Formats: sequence, structure tokens, C-alpha cells
Amino acid sequence: MTDSIPGLEATRRSGRRSRIAFGSLLPGLVLVVVGLVFLLDNLGLVESWSVLRFWPVILLVAGIHNLVNVRDRGSVVSGALLVAVGALLLLNALNLIDVDIWDFWPIILVAIGIRTLMNANSGPGGASEPSESGESATAFLGSVERRNNSADFRGGSASAFMGGVNLDLREADIAGERAVINVFAIMGGLEIRIPEEWTVELGVMSVMGGIEDKTRGPAVAAKRLVLKGTVIMGGIEIRN
Repeated sequence: MTDSIPGLEATRRSGRRSRIAFGSLLPGLVLVVVGLVFLLDNLGLVESWSVLRFWPVILLVAGIHNLVNVRDRGSVVSGALLVAVGALLLLNALNLIDVDIWDFWPIILVAIGIRTLMNANSGPGGASEPSESGESATAFLGSVERRNNSADFRGGSASAFMGGVNLDLREADIAGERAVINVFAIMGGLEIRIPEEWTVELGVMSVMGGIEDKTRGPAVAAKRLVLKGTVIMGGIEIRN
């Protein structure tokens, strides 16, 4: 009943738009700030390192954003990890503790492991075998290709760590109005191909990564593919 209240629906739509806008604007804002710092350094107004040494603030902001705008359990995990690492590195920049960024590389394995376990537990059909109505794929230091031709595609999950996932949905169909794919990539890439009749809704948080929607679908369509998740130093490309 509450879903039919116009004001509530407008607020939800506005919240979704703000999350998507933040995720797409963050990389550009970072580049603008870094460029301005170097420009001021060249003009002798500031010392670039005195400002850029606080770069862990980016990780903090990204992590807090994930925690505030929780979309799924993956958002909580990635948000908590980003906040923890960002806070420790910021304390190091303030000379309050002594740590090195390379001390945190095992966190990547921890994040991948947690995401893989969640995919195996909740993703349609498990982590490696697709079901008739869903798809799940994980690429670890390699590449994975999946093709789905289900007439009742409901979504799934795709994860890539220093590898690539190619998901072909051009022969699939969504029985309802929408299907949701949870994505997670660290230094990896995802390529998703969809029918021209579908439209794409992005709810992905990108940290030093990129998301490209190259589809030719209509502005308003009966079938929607919703992408949710996090991309860190990686990329997602959606095309027909």
C-alpha cells in the first residue's frame, strides 16, 4: 500500500538517481581535485604531496557511501573494508600509526572469498553452474564466458578479480519486468551483452573504475536489467 504513495515513490527514485550520479561523478571529481593540486603546485602556491598524502579520504568516502546506501550484503562488506583500510591509511598519513598500503593486499583475497561465498549461497544456481532462470560466474586470474537463453531470466551474479567475465544474454528473455545482476570486480572487467529490447538501470559503485552503457535500447522499455554492486580499479561494459 505504501508503494503507491506518490511522494514515497518520488523519494525512492530520487535516492536511486543520487546513488548512480555519485558513483559516476566520483572518478571525475577525483581527477579534477588532483589536477588542481598539481596546477597549484606548479604555480608555487601549495606543495602537492602535502595535499595528496590524504588520498585515503577517497576510500573513506566510497566506503561510507556503500554503508549508507546499502543495496545488498556485498555493499556492506565492500563498504566496511574500504572504511577500515581508508581509516588506517589516513591515520598513517597523519603520522599517528605506521602502516604500508602493501600490508593490506590480503584484504583483496578476503573480499573475493566473501563475495564468492555469498554468490554460492544466494546466487541462482550456485557459483559455477547456471540455473535455467539465472546466471552466476566468477573469474579469478582468468576469463569466464557464459551464455543464457532462458525464457525466464531472473538475474544472478558476476565477479572478477584480475580477470574477465563475458555474459551473453542476447537470447534470453525476462518473464517479469526486471532482472537483477549483482556485480563485483577488482582489477577485472565484466562484459554483458543484452537484447536491444531491454533497457539498463545502473546502481554500481565505481572506485577508480569505469562503467560504460553502449546499448541501443529504447528509453522506456518493458524489460529492465538492473546492475548492482561495486567496481574497484576495474570496468563494466554493457552492449547489445
